Amino acid sequence: MQHWKAEARRYRAEQESQVATPFEIPSTVSADVIGRRQKTLAAYRHKNHLTVQGLAHKAGMSEDAIRGIVKENRKKYAEATRDRLLKTLGISLRDWYEP
Repeated sequence: MQHWKAEARRYRAEQESQVATPFEIPSTVSADVIGRRQKTLAAYRHKNHLTVQGLAHKAGMSEDAIRGIVKENRKKYAEATRDRLLKTLGISLRDWYEP
């Protein structure tokens, strides 16, 4: 029995060593990133015929939260809210913070 536990631990360690390094969220974002985010939201809204209110409703959040997420105002949203918006838009966290 101990042999299988050791094998399981070895396999898990091997798998964990192959996991990519997690993405580190920058502490500040540039005006260029904010502008790109605004363009991304505008394109998504135009493609899906949504107003800002419609996008907020579809993502399950307030318009104020969307503005906070775009401008990285951490007082206006939680990480789970940001993740919901990104899932609605079909964007990865890495792409959202990409300069």
